[in-house]
Amino acid sequence: MVFANASGPHAEAYTGQVVFGYPEGVTVVDLVPENIRHMIHPHWNNYPPVNPMWHYVLGCIYIILGCLSFFGNGLVILLYLKNKFLRTPSNQLVLNLAISDFLMLMTQFPFFTYNCFSGGVWMFSETFCELYAFFGAITGIASIWTLSFISYDRYNVIVKGVSGTPLTSGRATLFVLFAWIYAIAWSLPPFFGWGKYIPEGHLRPREAAMREQAKKMNVSNLRSNQAHVLAEFVCGNCLTRCLQPNAGSLGGPAGPSPMARLARSSELAPFPV
Repeated sequence: MVFANASGPHAEAYTGQVVFGYPEGVTVVDLVPENIRHMIHPHWNNYPPVNPMWHYVLGCIYIILGCLSFFGNGLVILLYLKNKFLRTPSNQLVLNLAISDFLMLMTQFPFFTYNCFSGGVWMFSETFCELYAFFGAITGIASIWTLSFISYDRYNVIVKGVSGTPLTSGRATLFVLFAWIYAIAWSLPPFFGWGKYIPEGHLRPREAAMREQAKKMNVSNLRSNQAHVLAEFVCGNCLTRCLQPNAGSLGGPAGPSPMARLARSSELAPFPV
């Protein structure tokens, strides 16, 4: 017994069991609007769509995360602007991270959530699809590079201490400019023929299956490493150095990590008079 048309989500009852989903034989591409169907890779003609229930669940989760992100990043920006003593070079990087995350929220969250409650189908035009991906790429890469600069600043303070070069407002500004210029430079090429912004397909949750699908689509990697692999290396290397213990001299036992030494020195330091 079918309660909806054959092309959209429907409920079927067989021997008392109700199943909510799409009819047998429907593929991901069948649900894509005609105006953007040419953008979908033929590979996805072989896979059924995700059960629409998961899109609705994801939409509800994103509403909660979106609200938390809106108030959290908005509060960081507001506190920085209203309190002069917070306007330090280190907090300048934190502010930039909050701004990039806030811009990602504004350019991605409303449209992604709307599509979730529309059955997971892109409901806008081809041009808007490309702009959506473009702004997502810019804000994502800018956030990753800002995190790497914050990691470097923490490494400089925790590991090097007083011997390190202090972060100045000028250097922080250069870091911020680099993050945005680098992000824009890597996000523009798809508009000029190098790569392309297209709708995402349905990937299996298992890594082995994802890699197998990537091979069939002639995709050498599952993510665009070229734009942010260096930032990930800087971030991971700095954080690792902050946590690892220092080897003792002349082959002696390893000493405490810089984080532990910093915490101990703060405990032993006398209170200022």
